[in-house]
This record gives sequence, C-alpha cells and structure tokens, in this order.
Amino acid sequence: MPHISRSTVVDPARLDARQQHVLVEELFGVHQQVFAGVSAQEFRSYVLGTEGDHTRILKFHGETGEVVGFMALHIHETQVQGKPLSVFRAGAGMKRQYRGGASTLSFAIREYLRFKLRHPLRESCYFGALIHPSSHGLFDHWYGDRMWPNPSGPTPAPVQDLLIGLGDHFGMRRIDDSRPLVRDMGWRTRDTEVEEQYWRSSDKPSARFFLEQNPGYGKGEGLLTLLPLRVDWIVGIALRRLWSSLRSRMRRMGRIGHIGEGGLAHSPASRSAWQEQARRALAATPLSQGLGPDDWSRLLEALSFHQHRTGEVIVRQGEPGDAMYVIVKGSAYVCLEGAAGEDELLLDSLGPGELFGEMALVTGAPRSTTVRAARALSLLRLPRAVFAAGWARHEAWQLGILDVILRRAFRSHLARQAPFSALGLRDRETLVSALQPLRAGPARETQQPQHGALFLAVGTLEILDAGQSVRLQAPALHEAEGPWFVVDTVAALVGVLPAGALAAATPGPVP
Repeated sequence: MPHISRSTVVDPARLDARQQHVLVEELFGVHQQVFAGVSAQEFRSYVLGTEGDHTRILKFHGETGEVVGFMALHIHETQVQGKPLSVFRAGAGMKRQYRGGASTLSFAIREYLRFKLRHPLRESCYFGALIHPSSHGLFDHWYGDRMWPNPSGPTPAPVQDLLIGLGDHFGMRRIDDSRPLVRDMGWRTRDTEVEEQYWRSSDKPSARFFLEQNPGYGKGEGLLTLLPLRVDWIVGIALRRLWSSLRSRMRRMGRIGHIGEGGLAHSPASRSAWQEQARRALAATPLSQGLGPDDWSRLLEALSFHQHRTGEVIVRQGEPGDAMYVIVKGSAYVCLEGAAGEDELLLDSLGPGELFGEMALVTGAPRSTTVRAARALSLLRLPRAVFAAGWARHEAWQLGILDVILRRAFRSHLARQAPFSALGLRDRETLVSALQPLRAGPARETQQPQHGALFLAVGTLEILDAGQSVRLQAPALHEAEGPWFVVDTVAALVGVLPAGALAAATPGPVP
C-alpha cells in the first residue's frame, strides 16, 4: 500500500534560483494530478507567494522519497480600514493514492501559533476561494459557524464587505455581480465522474451548502471563505485534533467493539442503541431478507463495529476475503488499482445501508477491488463463517447478494473495457440498471430461447448462438446474433440485456 514516509518544511526565500526551480517542478507535478487549468508559470507565482509574503511549504514524501503532496502557506500583510491585518492563505494537493495518509492541519496550527508569538496583538484571518466541497467540509468540521459564509444565517455586512474586498485585492475575477463571493479561479479539480456524482448527491450539510453557494463547482469557480483566527479557537482545534488522533491510534491497536454481548456496548441501553443502528443499516441489504427473530439475534451477536479514517483501506484488491461489511455511517470508494505509478480507477461510491466484500466470500476468489473510506466510516463486519451459515440457510440472501455481485461485476467490466470505458457514468449506469439476472437451469439442460446480449460475471457458460457453440469464461460480455440457448453452466452467474441495448449505448461494434 502506498504510504507517506516523511514530511519536510521548506522556506522558499532561503533557496537560490535553481533550488526554487526544482521545488516548483516537484510541486507542479503533484498539482497537475489534482488540478487542471493553471500553467507552470502561474503555479510558480502562486506557490512561491508574492513579494513581502511570508511563505512556508510542507512537502509529503512517498516511500522512495518522491514528493506526493504539499501545502503552501502564505501570510500576507495588508490594511483594512487603516488597521493592519495578516491574511493567511493556503493551497494544497495530494496524489489520490496517498489521500488520507497525512494531515496538513497540524502544520497550519503550528505556523499560526509561531506567528502569534511574534505578533501577539496583530489581527489575522484565513482567506481563500474554496473550489471543492471537501475543503469546505474540512473547515466546517473544525470551525463550524465561525467560518463565513455558513448555513447558520446570512453573513454580517462587515464580513461580507471584507470578503469582497479581499477577493478584489488578490485579483480574483468576479463572475456575476449578483454573486460577489463566487470567483473565477481557473483551478479545476480532476474529479472522476464517480467523485463528482458523490459530491452532488451528498447529504452532508456542508456539501449541500457549498454547492448551493457555488453551483459552478467543477468549472474552476471558488467560494470566497473567511475564518477569523483567534488563539483560543486554534488551541481548541489542536486539542480536538489530538484527541481524534489518540482515538484513531486506539482503533488501530485493535480496540474495536462488538454489537453483541461483551463487546463495545457494555450497558443494556447502549447495546440496544447499537443494535437498532445495525438493524437500520442491514434493512437496506439482502442480509435482512427472510430473517426471523432468532436469525436476527444470531446475526447481531456476530457483528463487530469498526471505524476508519478518510483514506484508510478496508479491503484490498488481490487479498483473500475473510469477511463482508455493511456501511452504517460515512462513505467509501470502490476502486480498481492501477499499475505502479498509475492512478486507481474509481468504479463506485457506497453509502449507509450498502454492503461490500461479498464477492470473495461467495466465489472464494481474491478481492476483486479495493475499498477505501471516502469520508470517516463506521462499518459492521460479518465474518466468513457466519456469512456462510446464513448463506446456506436463507435463499433470499443468495438471490439478493448474487444480484449485487452481478451488477458490480458488470459495472467493473464496463469501466475497464472499450468502447464502454469511454461512455459517461450515466450511460454506463443505464446499462447496469437494464441488466436482468438469468436463472439458468441444471447443466446440459437446454433452456428457453434468450434474446439480447449476455454478461457472464462468474464461472463458465456454454451457449448455442446461431447454431454455433460458444464457450465463455467470466468476466465476458457477448452480443448474440439472434436467439440463443444455454447449453452448459459451471457455477455461472449470468445477466441479460434487452436486445439492442448495447448498440444504442455505443457507436461501434461490441468486442
């Protein structure tokens, strides 16, 4: 698993011209993987700061020493209504596969406190144009309604004037005078369609507010944002951050809880609350189908509760599967890992009430994808042995979970194979929704004629298509020339698309 091995802090003012050039090239390489729309020269001017700024740059290094992320922090001195004001500004970027592995918050807090030791009476604020809902969510988490603008109410007129004035002072171009807090920044985040869909459909209040205020998200438009800086507030955030780190360390040391007797929920009241939370999460999954009271009791006793930080990997592609998971709170990304040095391919985002890890338990094959936390994640874990027992007893589990496996395998196939990989996410999802499971009969038993394309998710399948025998090995997508018949199956999981669905979705022939 890629990980951040160390971090270094650089003062660009102490570097000579050659060293500055090397620094900018390193950081621009990361920037280009995260953002589009900014030239190397524009980036250089931004990351090194304007003359008179105090600039410090935090660099994150991967296992081999390469720069995989950064944060550039600038302190700009100006005056507002004749009074000095120190304006903190920042920009950051992290390669996708390293996200969640480190935090820039401690660095920013440390730099602020150093500043206050030098200038204890100087008023200061953070000011920026946020171009992504994740940035707004981070500030909202730590600063709440002390950040402006925020959803708790209208921004006070003096703060609004300061925001507009600072935006103009830093040359941030207005887009529409009716929305003076939205500016054209030029930086466009390289979100995948899955990520953009996740944010646009997010139920997080901070994300909804950001998108309402900045509907041009994804086009390089930023929302002017102000955080008044006070020592007591920042120290409070530092203490919260420390406590959060200690809790995460305890979780990594194995301090997880069981929902059943003897685990995390010791008191009857807390155990009952966790079980109710588990029931709500499970109710949206096939695991809840066909269960009697005794079945529910056994299932709840077997579950364990786990929490993961943003970016943490829960299951990794290629590893054996020993459990499946149900999301209680938070969200996760389903990814196909790229080759060395390449970005992963995001296939899907999952939220509360959705399960993952089921395919490896059903097929016995290694994990087919990697699942990592898109945001702080609370999970229920169901061990392989308990899953196998429930699978043997409940046909409803089998039908529901096989349908989940079929559609996820088809989604993964479409994302990887031309010409479908060139389709938009919405078009691929239309095909996934149209896929209907085929309940094949016993091996060597001729079936009723089928029409349309077929997708084989698991196993092997032999069909008779236009008088010719065709043998398929999963995963395989086959567009039949006419009616076709199942001849033989070996542990096959098959779905059928309506006739003409593939041709309507793609301009060229299906391979």
